[in-house]
Amino acid sequence: MHLGKPNDGAETGRVPKPASSRRLGVPMGYRGRTMRSKPKLQISAGGALLRGTAATAELLVMRRRARVFELPKGHVEAGESLQQAATRELCEETGVRNAPPAAGPIGTVLYRFDGRPPVRKRVHFFLFVGNATPLELGPRPKGIRELRWIRHHEIAGLPLQSENLRPILISAFNHYRAMADPLADEPSAGLR
Repeated sequence: MHLGKPNDGAETGRVPKPASSRRLGVPMGYRGRTMRSKPKLQISAGGALLRGTAATAELLVMRRRARVFELPKGHVEAGESLQQAATRELCEETGVRNAPPAAGPIGTVLYRFDGRPPVRKRVHFFLFVGNATPLELGPRPKGIRELRWIRHHEIAGLPLQSENLRPILISAFNHYRAMADPLADEPSAGLR
């Protein structure tokens, strides 16, 4: 090897690694392309809380970020069922103190985050019906900018964290209407 001349691998018969992979320790694949690890799957659960009659139904959404809304959701903790996690997240992220039991599943959303490492997140959403007793709402949790009750006709124009969430909102209203007694026309007890 000559001094002052970069090693091009000719003497050893090997192609040297690109400088960027040597510096950062990034594994390199065929033709020097960066190898990506397989995305890890995280399981989460969330809830859609509705109140009112079939005709006056309202859904509680929350805003964490500057301009987009979402439903409460989060990781399933060890020993917790999906429904238990959905109930806990509903209470933690909205401040509802007396969440009703989950009425049933309304859909699943799959998110993908291309971070390092990449993550796939499957969120199972459940319907909660807040008509049996008046809901008690504590102080707005830290990090939540706004809580808002929306009607079905507002879904189309609502800015959401992900468009994958819009069918879940529609499904929540559809399941709620299917459960509602068509003869009952009493207004909801609402939040206290």
